[in-house]
Amino acid sequence: TSAASPGTLLVGDVGWSNWEETDVVAQPGQNFGWPCMEGFHANLPYQTAGPAHNGCGSVGSPTNPNAWTPPISDWNHTDATLSSPPGVTGLAAAGGAFYSDTLYPGSYRGRYFFADYAEGWIRVATVGSNLTLMSTLDFGSTMESPVDLRVNPANGDLYYVSIATGEVRRIRYTGPVESNSAPLAQAAATPRF
Repeated sequence: TSAASPGTLLVGDVGWSNWEETDVVAQPGQNFGWPCMEGFHANLPYQTAGPAHNGCGSVGSPTNPNAWTPPISDWNHTDATLSSPPGVTGLAAAGGAFYSDTLYPGSYRGRYFFADYAEGWIRVATVGSNLTLMSTLDFGSTMESPVDLRVNPANGDLYYVSIATGEVRRIRYTGPVESNSAPLAQAAATPRF
């Protein structure tokens, strides 16, 4: 897509006191709830802050017309059982990249790699065609403050910046890659009915 129309984006949204999240930006003007919401949860310290402000109670008004769009996942800062999906904690969401090359095993193709800078992990998400989260899997747990994940179009490997070490790191798969992957069906017809 062109720079003026990047298409649908997945964004790592850093929270405040309790939650981090991944948002799907599918159109302009979406409201992800900040600072009134963190993840799927009300941000009570902000909602009860004084003085009164044009914020949490203004959703749907002329100054804040768009309803809140919930994230596809969130993770708690301290309690992994509260995260959605459960099982991970983190303190600073970092966006990621979709892997579309063929150098990694099929289970990683078409998947979204995302990270948490403070906890040092990278995870892999399966996102459905309707832009909902289907599943997440652990990928790396000692990545030393990963940010800015990208797939290198020249060699097909995933790269990230390790802020803690000041390095750009390459993730290279060295095992056998299945040569007989499942086909990707594509069809079109005119007329459509």
